[in-house]
Amino acid sequence: MDIYIGANKINEIYIGTSQISEVWIGSNQVWARTFYLPETGFDNFSSSSSSNEGTNLTTGITITRDVTLKVEVTGSVGSYAHFSLERKANSYSNWPTAGTSYTTKWSSGSYTNNAKTLSCIVGNVLRFNGYLGAQTTDIDVTVVVKNNADNQVLDTFTYFVEDLYNYSGGGGGSYGCFPGDSWVSMEDLSIKKISEIEAGDRVIGDDGIVNEVIELRTIEEGERPLFKINHLKTTPAHPVKTSEGWKAIDPEAAMYVHPEMTITELKVGDMLVRIDGEGNEYQEEVTSIDLEVTANPVYNLNVSGSDTPEIDGNDTYVVDGVVVHNK
Repeated sequence: MDIYIGANKINEIYIGTSQISEVWIGSNQVWARTFYLPETGFDNFSSSSSSNEGTNLTTGITITRDVTLKVEVTGSVGSYAHFSLERKANSYSNWPTAGTSYTTKWSSGSYTNNAKTLSCIVGNVLRFNGYLGAQTTDIDVTVVVKNNADNQVLDTFTYFVEDLYNYSGGGGGSYGCFPGDSWVSMEDLSIKKISEIEAGDRVIGDDGIVNEVIELRTIEEGERPLFKINHLKTTPAHPVKTSEGWKAIDPEAAMYVHPEMTITELKVGDMLVRIDGEGNEYQEEVTSIDLEVTANPVYNLNVSGSDTPEIDGNDTYVVDGVVVHNK
């Protein structure tokens, strides 16, 4: 229970210079200090990261009473990532090395009220850490911190971190995409903006094959990286055809979506396979790869091929004159 003097709630009690943590009347505890300093607890956390590091952290909380905490996590942690609770002995101690050491953690997967307990003593300092590894999409969890003795809720907060480098948003995971004003080569050699493509359209693919559009995928607004490869703009996970086979800015992320393919890293000096306005194939050297960030929607096509045995196709189309792979 709380103690008041008039309308004023008592948060601190001292005898002389000694700080009191509990007040009892006989065998009944009538007041106890809050477990946390400061009382606001852990912050809600939301961020985007362009590096695979464990540097996305909540506020450190100092424990003011001995307590065993119950920490319940609901939500999802992306592949090759973990969400962890870290503890150091006191404010003068060093934190564990980010991403490599932790008190307890929740690894890649989905969680529903997944509870772990942690015993703490006065002076311990706690924080939560999100570690994003290669091929991660995001960490998106709600955390409830309780007193394990009586299930009293001490704090509730949300923790969301997306991997800006590999993430394309909208549930698209690591799918590669293109800006809406990118031009797609049609069957009759005309061009059409990718944002205006419709299911049933017929587009030119690799080796002169004509493929049918099965679906236009739209990844809604949200900050994400785009790489400008000469004139072609694409997210890092999209495979493009070169004289040496399929390549991408981030081949690991691309192969996460396309495990059946061999995809290597695209670099300056590689030769892009291109199709000109008359349908002729030629090669163009990659002379520049530049990173920019956009918050605009991006788009991708699913065209006929391996997942449409009833419709002939080879899973490719042409964007801004460059041969690219399906979804």
